[in-house]
Amino acid sequence: MSKTKEKSENTGNFFQRLIDSIFKSNDQKKKKKRMLKNIYKELNKTKYKFYRYTSEEVLPGFARLFFTIYKNISPCRIYFPGNQNPNLYKTLVINALLSDKQIEIIENLREDNIIEEAKSTSLDQLQGLVRERCDSLYTQFDSNLITRIDTLYSQLMVFKAFCEYDYYFLLRKFCSSLQENNFSVTPTFEPITGRYIVDDLQEFINIAWGVTEFEIWNDLFTLLKQIKSAEGISKGAWNKIVNKIREIRVNHVFEMILKLIMQNPVYEPKTTSFQ
Repeated sequence: MSKTKEKSENTGNFFQRLIDSIFKSNDQKKKKKRMLKNIYKELNKTKYKFYRYTSEEVLPGFARLFFTIYKNISPCRIYFPGNQNPNLYKTLVINALLSDKQIEIIENLREDNIIEEAKSTSLDQLQGLVRERCDSLYTQFDSNLITRIDTLYSQLMVFKAFCEYDYYFLLRKFCSSLQENNFSVTPTFEPITGRYIVDDLQEFINIAWGVTEFEIWNDLFTLLKQIKSAEGISKGAWNKIVNKIREIRVNHVFEMILKLIMQNPVYEPKTTSFQ
């Protein structure tokens, strides 16, 4: 084959590949655009009118939902003072589910109590008492109690994360005059460009979906009363929030909004399991 002919074929192949890539690129863009339009149609079928695709804006209804949550959750921060030792929460959870007898056994197994008993008890007797107490405590920690302790601790951690989410920071983007923890006046929210809330919404999903993993919150509210006698939120108000979040999750509302904002029809948010 002559060099001239070979060069001509290579040039032809190059242009063919270029044309193919252009058409392929156009097909992918059309497919992506079609997928995004279908996502917007699905979003519009829900009752949540939070996003306008044509203007790429998040609407005031989105902010009003978060303001309602913020208003209800804000008093709950009394349960979680700053710089709290994380081990304290584990102790609170365990003590909340133990009987008075179990707590008494644990108290008797404390080092200072054992040292005090050693002053009037022989070593053999003391060893027998400690062994007896340990065996009694061990037999009372059945699988049901262990499951309740694990579940309650997970609930407390997801509730803590939900309460400590920065609602004010998010809402200020919709209303610059919003005052922190001032709920005497309902603010006027304005639509904003969607890209401004991408990180905030991703963070909220990561926290909030954990709330929907639990059906019953009775043990948590018993624990909260032990932490603080003042009521941060009623069980009824909390259940309304949980049900609202669950409905939004089931209908993929926030995921669809993020897909539209990010122009990524296959986007899937990352979530943390608290169970």
